[in-house]
Amino acid sequence: MPRYFHDTILLGAVLLMASCGAAPTSKEAAVAASFTPTRDMSLIYVYRPAGLLGAAVNSRVSMDGRSKGELPNGKFMCFETVQGNHELLAGGRSIRFSAKSGECYFFMVNVSSESQGHMVTGPVTVPILGFNFQGQQVDANEARSALQKISQVAVKDAPISQTVRIIRE
Repeated sequence: MPRYFHDTILLGAVLLMASCGAAPTSKEAAVAASFTPTRDMSLIYVYRPAGLLGAAVNSRVSMDGRSKGELPNGKFMCFETVQGNHELLAGGRSIRFSAKSGECYFFMVNVSSESQGHMVTGPVTVPILGFNFQGQQVDANEARSALQKISQVAVKDAPISQTVRIIRE
C-alpha cells in the first residue's frame, strides 16, 4: 500500500482521539464519582448526552471568566468551586446560580438545529442547518442517571483571555 495511505489513517486516528477530550486524572475521576465535594466547596457537573445532532461539534464551557474546556458529545466534566454567586457559560448560554458548600450542581448542554436556508445543488435542494447549544440547570436525580451512561473529560482551568490567545496563535 502507498505510504500516504498509512499516514492518512494515522492522522485520522490522532484527530479522532483528540476530539474525544482528554481523560481526567484519577483524582478528578474519584471526586466526580463520589458526588461529595471537599470541605467548604461545591461540585459542578456539566454534561452533554450522547446524540447524533451536532455530534462532531464541541461546546465550550467556562465559569466566572475561566475556561473549563470543551465538552464533546456524550461526555461530562466535573470541577469544584467555592460557595457564592457564579456565572456558568455552557452551550453559549449564561446561567447564574448561587452555590452552597457541600452541594452538587448539575447542568446539561443540549443541541438543537435551526434552518439557515437551503442550498440548491443541481436537481436537489439541501437544507443548511445551524446548531444551537443550550445549557440549563437540571434535577440531581435526572443528572446522576445520565452521568452513568457517559464518560468524563478533563477540565482545563485557564483564564478566558489565555484561551483566546492560544486559539489565535
